[in-house]
Amino acid sequence: GGDQGGGNQGGGDQMSGSGTSPTQSPGQGGQNPSPTPPSGPTPPPGQGGTPAPGQGGDGQQPGTGNGGSSEEPDSGTGSGLYRWNGGGLERIQGVTTNGAQSWTTFTVGTTVLAAVANFGQDGARETVSRLFLFANGRLTASQDISTKGATDVIHFQSLAGTAYLLFSNYEDDTGNKDIDSLVLQGSGITFSEHQMIATNGARSLATFDISSSQYLAIANSYSTIDQSHVVNSQVFIWDGPSQRFNLLQNIQTSDAQCVHYFIIATVNYLAFCNGMDSTGDSTAKSPVYRWNTVTSRFMLHQEIETQAARSMKVFMVDGNSYLALSSAEGQSKLYSWNVTSDIFAEVLSYITKESHDFHPLLVSSSGTTAAYLLSGEYSQSEISSSLLLIAKTGNDSDYVTRQTDIIMEEGVDIVDIEMTVINDTLPEVNENFFVNITNVQGGAVLGSHARLCYCGHSDQ
Repeated sequence: GGDQGGGNQGGGDQMSGSGTSPTQSPGQGGQNPSPTPPSGPTPPPGQGGTPAPGQGGDGQQPGTGNGGSSEEPDSGTGSGLYRWNGGGLERIQGVTTNGAQSWTTFTVGTTVLAAVANFGQDGARETVSRLFLFANGRLTASQDISTKGATDVIHFQSLAGTAYLLFSNYEDDTGNKDIDSLVLQGSGITFSEHQMIATNGARSLATFDISSSQYLAIANSYSTIDQSHVVNSQVFIWDGPSQRFNLLQNIQTSDAQCVHYFIIATVNYLAFCNGMDSTGDSTAKSPVYRWNTVTSRFMLHQEIETQAARSMKVFMVDGNSYLALSSAEGQSKLYSWNVTSDIFAEVLSYITKESHDFHPLLVSSSGTTAAYLLSGEYSQSEISSSLLLIAKTGNDSDYVTRQTDIIMEEGVDIVDIEMTVINDTLPEVNENFFVNITNVQGGAVLGSHARLCYCGHSDQ
């Protein structure tokens, strides 16, 4: 993710583009790691509790060796840099990281930089996150930054033009989660400590502008002192004269895994992913807040039933707004914005492994726009990601085409599939609408009706 040009829609979670080279637009919100890093095989050097060469140092200067420049052969493990090749994503560089949870990209002048938040390992959360220079299609380490179980990193540029990097810290080496998160101030392409913000198991960050003011939201997940996942997440306002974030509003959340800011029809919204309810059940209600222009505070607007929610991203395709929500349990889901009721309604569900993040990817070519979701997933047997095609439209489209998984249990004859119709005022004859069934699994047999036609379709 990234907010190129230093925009203030924090984190950078939406990509759009044209042809085979999508470019990145300012994003909205942060990344969303799982509550407890999954166990697995012993990590390779540079990803365990002891840093590999090039991952040590004093927390302000990069170490020596290949601990971030990734000039070593790409083993396919660790983090990676990918490029769109016209039909998918191809890996072009491996990057050694230490439990990486989040990336952001931004520019300082004409220099493109990337920053990674390293979570570290069990008992060794106090490690270094890293800043990279991006040039000639490659990432090269430029600065190490001391963090404590870093879960998110975003770039922020004040109205005065000063660049900042923000890291959310989850816990220290002792497991204490009531620790400070970090604000770094930039001088050229180097960043130094500027402000510490008290947080409670911080998971995610978002910065945004409303009118002439700038804000920071932090999703907190656990208080060590209170021994509770029910804790206040925070909204701060930027004070220009003092160059500090000051607390504006507390919002009670339960194991908040993400915070995401978005705008629909000029209205400002802030959403939180609640990983569990107050009893520890993974089924919870994740709130969407709406900005009150009178009180200059966020007020509850909608609650969405979620299960082990990890991230949510709002994006737009052909004037329609969608919310993608990833889940570490059960099904991840896609919601569409109802312009009449001003709330999100579920339209699709996806069978994913433990999905910890969704990233919208919009690619336009020859008058057609394809919307993809990149799902960052984890399972005990495999660490991989899925690229899901969720929508494809042309300039003269009457509906949004989608690809989705459906489950038909034994004895079930009918499954509903919801589609989005694109209303227009053009006089047209009735058209045919097709549904194709492919890739059946679980012992099912595809019969003679693999392609169904709804004849006489109209977009009225």
